[in-house]
Amino acid sequence: MTTVKFAAGAAIASLTLGVAPISAADVPDETDVPGMTYGVEVGAPCSNFHRYIFGRTASGQAVACVSSDGSSGNWVLSSPLSGVQQIGTPCPPGQDAAAQSPDGVGLMCVINQGWQPGP
Repeated sequence: MTTVKFAAGAAIASLTLGVAPISAADVPDETDVPGMTYGVEVGAPCSNFHRYIFGRTASGQAVACVSSDGSSGNWVLSSPLSGVQQIGTPCPPGQDAAAQSPDGVGLMCVINQGWQPGP
């Protein structure tokens, strides 16, 4: 059983050119991981569902790029990020948490198994 839950959203992405105003997502959070994508919209399409899957919305909500068919992905809400972790090491007991391995694999906290690749 996993302790990480992801919920799908229904927003459509829009691409903006030029200088964008600074948003909450432009200021990295201490739990952010390398390769984060900032300013994404929940439900928007994404293609980075194999590695470096995490991002933040303009309001700072953690999101993940996930795919149900292996060919296309969408940004969905993520459990809170816990930085970079090693696969198999212990994770916070009793908490929903997501992390990233040093080589960019998305991780989820699995009871009695520690950090495991997922979602």
